Amino acid sequence: MGEFSSYSQTLIYGKNVVTPIETGFILDVKQSLLNKQPIYLIESYYKGSSCVGTYAIQGFKLLASGKLEVTKIFQTKKSLLDQITVDYDCNHHMGSSDTPEYIRISKDLITIDILLLNQNFKPLNKYLRYVKKDAAYQYLGTVK
Repeated sequence: MGEFSSYSQTLIYGKNVVTPIETGFILDVKQSLLNKQPIYLIESYYKGSSCVGTYAIQGFKLLASGKLEVTKIFQTKKSLLDQITVDYDCNHHMGSSDTPEYIRISKDLITIDILLLNQNFKPLNKYLRYVKKDAAYQYLGTVK
């Protein structure tokens, strides 16, 4: 099992502000605009055992104090979420080149795709698509 500590550091009015971020190993950080406010999309990976883990994407906003705060930016059919996770099990992959992208983000940050798994956590080669709207990334449907 692997554990990681992640922090953000901002400079506000000449003062360094360090905020712990409750997430796994950070893979990537991207900045988007929702409601004309900068939103940070943090992709991370939580390692469980040697063969299982979880990929996640989470939304954060910067407060006036300089701290990052989790914010709900993913609109499903029924609720508004601050993060989306998808489980990983290496038993479903022949090798590292066989591993699909569990989370795909378009270069223009308009779409976010989340890999769909069956009941046994095996990838189905379909993705749940979220499309950027004014206030949130809204669930659109499935794509290949």
